[in-house]
Amino acid sequence: TRNNLASAYQAAGRLDEAITLQEQTLKDFENLLGPNNPLTQALRDNLAGAYRAAGRFDDADSLFETPSDSEDEQDGTEEDPDQETDN
Repeated sequence: TRNNLASAYQAAGRLDEAITLQEQTLKDFENLLGPNNPLTQALRDNLAGAYRAAGRFDDADSLFETPSDSEDEQDGTEEDPDQETDN
């Protein structure tokens, strides 16, 4: 499979090729199976490992961000639609 080939590239130190192949494979799986499918999630984890091996830590971390991880929500400035307001 492409994932196995990418793993072989990574093991051989061919990180650029491994990352390119893993990015393409992840995109295909997201389109076919959806982002939350276990196979898609495993591919995302593999790509994150390749990013880390290449020193691309921010790219690795960004693979696991969700819309609920927005900066506004993290710092508490996002408004809660269920919260009552004084009018």
